[in-house]
Amino acid sequence: MTESALAPTQAAAPPEPHVPTPHAVFVLSTMMFAARDPEEILRLCASAVRALVPLQAEAAFTLDGGDPRAVDIGARTAPPGSGRVPDLPAAGALDLDRGTWAACLPLMGLAGCQGYLVVTAPTAPPQPVRFLLDVLARYAAAALENAAAQRAAAECATAMSRLRQEQETVHAGLERSVRDLERTTRMYALLSRAAQAPDVPSAVAAALHGVTGLPVGVEDGVGHRLAWAAPTDAPPVPCLPDSAREEVGRAVQAVAGRPVRWGRCLVALARPGTRTLGAVVLADPDRAAGDFELCALEQAAVVVGTELAHRRSLLEVELPMRRHLVDDLVTGTGEGGAAERATVLGHDLRGAHRAVVVRWEGVPDEELVVAAAERAAARLALNALVARHAGAAVLLVGGPLDPRQLHREVAAELGSGAGAVGVGGSAGGPAGLPRSYREATRALDVRLRSRSPHGVTWYEDLGLYRVLRDSEPGGEVDTFLRQWLGRLIDYDAVRHTTLVRTLAEFLDRGGSYDDTAAALCIHRSTLRYRLRRIRELTGLQLTDVENRLSLHVATRAWRVLEGS
Repeated sequence: MTESALAPTQAAAPPEPHVPTPHAVFVLSTMMFAARDPEEILRLCASAVRALVPLQAEAAFTLDGGDPRAVDIGARTAPPGSGRVPDLPAAGALDLDRGTWAACLPLMGLAGCQGYLVVTAPTAPPQPVRFLLDVLARYAAAALENAAAQRAAAECATAMSRLRQEQETVHAGLERSVRDLERTTRMYALLSRAAQAPDVPSAVAAALHGVTGLPVGVEDGVGHRLAWAAPTDAPPVPCLPDSAREEVGRAVQAVAGRPVRWGRCLVALARPGTRTLGAVVLADPDRAAGDFELCALEQAAVVVGTELAHRRSLLEVELPMRRHLVDDLVTGTGEGGAAERATVLGHDLRGAHRAVVVRWEGVPDEELVVAAAERAAARLALNALVARHAGAAVLLVGGPLDPRQLHREVAAELGSGAGAVGVGGSAGGPAGLPRSYREATRALDVRLRSRSPHGVTWYEDLGLYRVLRDSEPGGEVDTFLRQWLGRLIDYDAVRHTTLVRTLAEFLDRGGSYDDTAAALCIHRSTLRYRLRRIRELTGLQLTDVENRLSLHVATRAWRVLEGS
């Protein structure tokens, strides 16, 4: 600050004041440079003016965005010009009151003016005091610039830290997006390959399990499991019961076809049109499935629905053709051109074939048994024509056959082992298939009327029962039955008794009174009375070996022919 800037307004000069030591000025500057608040710096400067020189700091201003702003420094009077720097000269002496000296000191730093300090005194201060004021003003300006720089540095550091955090967040988001994209791409690739697999439901189940790690089940529209995939120690995913299927259908319709939760599972319906053709079930007991798993489940249902719709369209064309061909082959009415018709259906009728007849207890719709047998044959890679005939599923199988394995596969499809399979003899061509079918039917009848009606029976294993092919009235079998059981059969028909059945049970159980009574749910004394009546009617002793053998054969034949 120049001398002209602090020119006194009065000529009289006070006595020479005490000049503070450089150490005091250094301590003051250190304190101002340590401060970070502009107001605190100006308050320190004002206190120094009052303490180090015989002057009074009346007002201080900072520049806030270029506009002056008054700072409270504890002045005795209001700042001149009502606290507005524009009312003050840029620098120089002020004429506040008559007999008072005043000056407005600009706080000039390297970056320009940092603020203003207004000081007063009774008289104009001497040169040393004015020099000290100039030094204090420069220190204050430098401290203000330093504080501003420190604030800017702190703000920059905060901004950089925030920027780094944002960059890390963006980077993490990008990494998640890349991982999600890779998972989604892999999911679509696996499902695309599954759609072209020979067994689409099994391939879809394996693909969905592979990308989600959760157990998967695929079922048709009536709740039969088509495929499932799960860890080796996990049980198969349960199929939807009929009641739950209706509830799930309503829930899916309410959410525009999206997957819904059913108990501990997520379910997506395979419905390429308005009709539900199947479902894909994803086990999620811990509710860990997220958007990706839901998307994968939904896409898997689309693939399964497309495949089931394709199968249905093929069946609508093939089923009548296949049924007519099987009907003609087992009845012997369509031998001519049978090989060509079979080729159209994708079946090779050349070579030895045999008929297999399948019935299942407790299944209301025979077509369900036919569909289960067809899927089982496909899994076992059998060369088979499958159709319904005479109320049963009929398979014309060429090549190797394990009927017990076929029984197990159908049982797994239908969820019950209460089924019987009859296997006819081998036929060298279409001309022999009617005979093989009759033999399979005979084997099935024997199995159904036996004490173990569920299982597999080969016609070759029937032994004595093979003679029962001659079962027409007046035939040898009928003559044999009338000879040994005629009186008992007539007696039962007139009196509505069960002597023939009692005799059959007694002979089947080796003549054991206890076992026979338990099987018939009668008392031993009742059994003794019936056996005595049987001896009276037949005139035969049951203890005689020849009589016993003939009667046993006759009762076995009666069971088969009469269905008892």
